[in-house]
Amino acid sequence: MKRTVAAVLAAAFVTVAVPQKVGASGASADHRDEKFVYAVHAICGFGFTSINVLNPNAQPVKLIKSGIPLQFGQVPTPPKDPQQEILGPHWAFLMNCEDIAALSGNSPAGATNVVIDSDRELDVWAVYTVLVAGGGVGDTRIVRIKASKTK
Repeated sequence: MKRTVAAVLAAAFVTVAVPQKVGASGASADHRDEKFVYAVHAICGFGFTSINVLNPNAQPVKLIKSGIPLQFGQVPTPPKDPQQEILGPHWAFLMNCEDIAALSGNSPAGATNVVIDSDRELDVWAVYTVLVAGGGVGDTRIVRIKASKTK
């Protein structure tokens, strides 16, 4: 059977365009084997932090948010009760200082780590705003939070 050049190229393209992850055992692995963990340090009081989370995927994402109120003096602190959510495709949410305080059980003028676990990659940004005496804004920084990948 004679194959055309276009058919050979199409077959080669399909072979190259569908890469698969292979685990240590040699079996195919998919994204569900990975967990993405985002840790955002939030400070409220003399400034404020907003956390913006976007699901850039075409599928819903299951995520778990938890807050860890931080104390000075290197005091290990466990996370508060986690909250599970489903974030639809191309949906987003924004957490402000009140949301962060409610998640962590901390005062709205405290320091907190917000941890977001998800089954797919997300776009997570922290917006840090510093206030100055007299009520003005001293500085605003936008930081992209990268995920740690775990299994």
